[in-house]
Amino acid sequence: MEDLKQLFYDYVTARVGSDGFPCMCLHRDADGHFVYSHLDLPYPKILKLTIELRMKGATEIIFGVDRQTREGQGTLYDDVYTCAYWKVTDSEKDPFVGQWEIGIINYKPPTMMGEMVIGEAVVEEFDWDNEFWFHQMGQEISESDWEIKSLVEVIAEKQAIKTNVREDRPDDIQDFELSEWEAGFEDWCKSNDPPPVDTEKGREFFLELYISGQWLKRELDKICDDEVLINGQCSVAGQRTFLSKPWAAARKVLDNFKNGVIETPGFELAEVIIRENVAAGKIAFNRDKGTVSFRAEENG
Repeated sequence: MEDLKQLFYDYVTARVGSDGFPCMCLHRDADGHFVYSHLDLPYPKILKLTIELRMKGATEIIFGVDRQTREGQGTLYDDVYTCAYWKVTDSEKDPFVGQWEIGIINYKPPTMMGEMVIGEAVVEEFDWDNEFWFHQMGQEISESDWEIKSLVEVIAEKQAIKTNVREDRPDDIQDFELSEWEAGFEDWCKSNDPPPVDTEKGREFFLELYISGQWLKRELDKICDDEVLINGQCSVAGQRTFLSKPWAAARKVLDNFKNGVIETPGFELAEVIIRENVAAGKIAFNRDKGTVSFRAEENG
């Protein structure tokens, strides 16, 4: 079997220029084919790309990022090409289980006079024993992996919640009501093109969400005659299914309404729901440069 690391080394060192090394990734896909990728991406997105490749079944990945050096990094020149190699080690091909190796290529770019090369580039062999970059890139990869793995776990938890969506259905729903609401759901599906639900599990969840919304509307009709307000509370219940079951969300909205707590659907409610889930230990979020990322707490 061909050596992925050597293939990568031969490819990138043949392309070093006055601007340094190309930002590259080479991986062996699930079918055993080699795929070269030129990356015009910020570094955090490169790390997330490697996770995406692993989740798609890649068995080996190597990528490199050109950097400038400082004293104390154990490098030879002002420039260094930092590389990370990953190989799957788990029989189930878990994308978060594998062996990482961190290496560097010490180099000096060619000396140029205008567009003329007057001094050839100096490129050393792979160094897989650099202590500084082992710890630096290892930390960068670990943090990226943790964020994405935790998001995957949140999604998995959300999907698990959806598997038992009927278990909390109230006993006071009459057969004629259920038939009427199921027919209403079918009409709603047909009125959308393309259909909003294309999987069996998704259909089951959205059917229960629709029924719980109709039940909530029925209950609110008993205590309120403002149709706009009632419809708004049904929308609130829909938003509250984030990391929650439809019936739990519907009951919470009804209880809040009875206690004088009236919420408005929209972005502000989404922020409230996020904070509630953070307080409950279900998720955490960080704001960085105007972005929001979600991850499960370690104990959640």
